[in-house]
Amino acid sequence: MQYNNGKHKSTITLEQWLNAGLSYELFKSDKKRGYLKTRGRACFSKSVEIIWDSMRERRKKVLREAGYDPNSRVINRFEQHIQHDHAAYAFLSSYIKPDGSTLQPDEIDKYYANACVLNAVISVYNMRVGMRRKCGGNTRDVLAEIIESVHAMSEDAKARWPRRLPKNRRRFKQKLNEYKEKGYEALIPGYLGNQNRRRVNDTIEQLIVSIYCMENAPFGEWVTDYYNAFIGGKMTIPDAEKTGEILNPANFVDKNGKKILLAPSTIRFYLKKNEVLIDSIRNNRIDHITGKSPYNNRKLPDYSCSKVSMDDRTLPRRTLDGQKVNCYFAVDVKSSAWIGYTHVVRPLTVEDVYDTFRNMYNNLLLNGLMWPGEIEVEHFLMESIEDDLNRMFAEVTFCPSGLSRSKRAEHAVRSKKYSDEKRYQTGVGRWYLTPAYKTKSENKDEDYKEERLPAEAIIADDIESINRHNNTLHPDQKKYPGKTRWQVLVENQNPNLAPPQAHLLLRYLGKEAKTSITNSTFVRVLYNKYSIESYDLLKRLKPGNYEVRARYVACEDNEIDEVHLYQDDKYIGKAIKVERYQEAKVERTEKDEQIRLEQDKLQKKFHKMVKDEKASKYKKVAVIEPADTNYHEDEEPEVLDVKPDQETDNDTDDLDYGHSIEFYENKAVDDF
Repeated sequence: MQYNNGKHKSTITLEQWLNAGLSYELFKSDKKRGYLKTRGRACFSKSVEIIWDSMRERRKKVLREAGYDPNSRVINRFEQHIQHDHAAYAFLSSYIKPDGSTLQPDEIDKYYANACVLNAVISVYNMRVGMRRKCGGNTRDVLAEIIESVHAMSEDAKARWPRRLPKNRRRFKQKLNEYKEKGYEALIPGYLGNQNRRRVNDTIEQLIVSIYCMENAPFGEWVTDYYNAFIGGKMTIPDAEKTGEILNPANFVDKNGKKILLAPSTIRFYLKKNEVLIDSIRNNRIDHITGKSPYNNRKLPDYSCSKVSMDDRTLPRRTLDGQKVNCYFAVDVKSSAWIGYTHVVRPLTVEDVYDTFRNMYNNLLLNGLMWPGEIEVEHFLMESIEDDLNRMFAEVTFCPSGLSRSKRAEHAVRSKKYSDEKRYQTGVGRWYLTPAYKTKSENKDEDYKEERLPAEAIIADDIESINRHNNTLHPDQKKYPGKTRWQVLVENQNPNLAPPQAHLLLRYLGKEAKTSITNSTFVRVLYNKYSIESYDLLKRLKPGNYEVRARYVACEDNEIDEVHLYQDDKYIGKAIKVERYQEAKVERTEKDEQIRLEQDKLQKKFHKMVKDEKASKYKKVAVIEPADTNYHEDEEPEVLDVKPDQETDNDTDDLDYGHSIEFYENKAVDDF
């Protein structure tokens, strides 16, 4: 190939003509017709040269597109050999520097382009050397020509492959040989992330952080003064945590033994770099966990009653005598509806927790809802009753102290407080919050006086607020359009849960009263009479023992419709409140007549039970004494063990109850 240097005409070789896609027949035709001229002849591996200016313009256009324009300084087809290397990109994007950081995007682009260009250099070199050896040519300057082609890439190719390779030919060869030997690792400069290049080493960084985290919580500029004074020997810093050893300034020097004094900007950089660590030391635990620590990302349950969250809160307004009203409550996580609550004008106790359970029990029972599968609580008050919780609920979750983010009840308080309460009540908010949530403070404004109300009014307002909150639209209107929180609670119950089981739950959350079964039917609890639901209940009692413990939960109007009976912690059965009917026939209503019929049915069941037992256990007999009245003096009576088997179900069908059958018959007639 000849270049136009002013003395010779520009030429291309026949090989380049053919490589551009022009045929040999076209070459012979153009030459024969005078459309091109040649110089020299093919011999000793030398190709025929075609004079550029003698060719037709259409031929020149094809040759230019193929990169064979001799008037260009370098005829370059190298960039066509550059291909993407996905393995190189994967290596660079996952590369970790010695300091633990990753490569920046611009660094990845630069080193990736270097890999692709060096791959092309190797590919083109192997191809050209093979071709020259096959033709018997010289391969000495092949690499030099390729390097020149790399630096002479078009502007478009340079923008597409923003490589950074040495321009010096010798250093380029060294980089290429290193790449062949080490692979992608050779693309990364050795200084990246190297700790040895740091002027501020780990020891100095530790001292900077330690000074800033002293108990007096110094300002950032104080750290600069303390550090430089210590390095200069004007201040002593001991190890106050462990040994009390005095730190030696000679240990805080560079590799040449020179003292390292730091500017305020450098101090600020390392304080900012260790922001999370410093926050964990200088800040309180709750604020650090809330502001800096990671947390779990969760989604709400698909069904209501799957999980209930409980918490305590203090209502914002005070009573007339300056006291605060405390509330313990339960919230369904799915619907965010409040399903149980208790208010007291004193510090909360464990008994208030049980009152909340009782209120929740009544609400669920009244509305036909399922008993929750999981309860979420905090350690306050709940830790002492953990055993009861585990028996009442399938799953019990204790939230870590102070982590309000993880407790769903905290979210429910904020939602109700700043939606319903702030709309309908005064004094809702905090005096130290931002203006939208800010309230006035008596401590800062003597003219302002907080509104005080009777405790009953505060409690009534909060219950009214709970009812309004439950009947407002559910937050997820996209999923539940037009549905309120309570509707979502009722309509999306977990099908795997069961209704509240009174005989199990009242064992732990019910209030208790000692009583006895009288007349084989009745028990008295809080001056009210209750009748057992079935006479089979009597068979579960211990023989001759009619003392039982009645457990109950009062309704909202403090009425007790039913009680559940236990004997030695074993469930016996249920007793329903006895209603009275009008004895004067002329005054009886339809309801009175229904009550009378129910009582008659109960008595008939009792008489039938006695009659059946009489038929199965009683037979009239007579005793005829022998003439010899001392017939058993020499015999010892056999003592039988009549205690019931403790491992059985206390089946007492064959046992009497301490009285004869005639006693029960006469007693029943008298009672009737």
